[in-house]
Amino acid sequence: DPLSKLNKQPVQKSVAPHIFPAGHTCEMNLPIQTSDGGTGSVGIAPEADWRYYVINFAGNDHRCGQLGRALLLLEPSIELGNCFFKDEDFGMRGRATPTNQISTFFSSAAMMSFTQISEDSIAPTAELFAKISHLQKGVVSAALERHAQILALPRHSDMVVLAAFTILESLITHSPRSPWHGDSLNHQVSTKMALLNGRFTKPLDHPRIDCSDQKSLWKKLYDLRSAIAHGDIPDFSSKSLRDLHSRESAWELLSQALKRLLVLSLSEFELITALKDC
Repeated sequence: DPLSKLNKQPVQKSVAPHIFPAGHTCEMNLPIQTSDGGTGSVGIAPEADWRYYVINFAGNDHRCGQLGRALLLLEPSIELGNCFFKDEDFGMRGRATPTNQISTFFSSAAMMSFTQISEDSIAPTAELFAKISHLQKGVVSAALERHAQILALPRHSDMVVLAAFTILESLITHSPRSPWHGDSLNHQVSTKMALLNGRFTKPLDHPRIDCSDQKSLWKKLYDLRSAIAHGDIPDFSSKSLRDLHSRESAWELLSQALKRLLVLSLSEFELITALKDC
């Protein structure tokens, strides 16, 4: 189980000795100006307030990437930050830092919400990790890699919506074979995702969006995709988009759907392949 040792550990004891010379600690005290015109400072929070985990597991950097892809399919997702590799014979031998991902994470952190992680939410990790580890190169492995690459995009950019639809369309759509609307990408996405909703581990849901009419919902999400792709500024007060409420709520639902589609693709590849050609 790659998460057999999911514990909140003091960085000073587990990781910091490999970054800072012996006897040295990481200290920070930055002066800031507050919103009301006053002054203050930002420093390192007490260990009890740290909001991250150190995950230990046996494997190389390739396996670390596979674990990262599995963790991104959880609800809520878990993002891997710095990855350190230790050899039994030679000790700490390197560090892999996904620079773009970490940069975009911290630049968007002030606008992000944090969700409590439970044992139930991480329970699927071992099964997902095993499936990804045995996955052959193809459309699903490419989709998983692209899904991880979304993290390098600014989290509140419209580009994440286009990236998500690119992955979704690569899994379930084919190039339109005729000019009539029954074979359009909009029609394919709305009808196929409505069908797949019944195959997901649980139906799509969102507190601010009505998900009861899946076909209508996906037509509205595709309208959002088209507006962005054609250079328009999405207007969530318009008739076609107002039921999505906001870009944030639309992205939350789209992200949820994409993760469940990827999980289904790992389990029922034949179904996804057949649906793609329909």
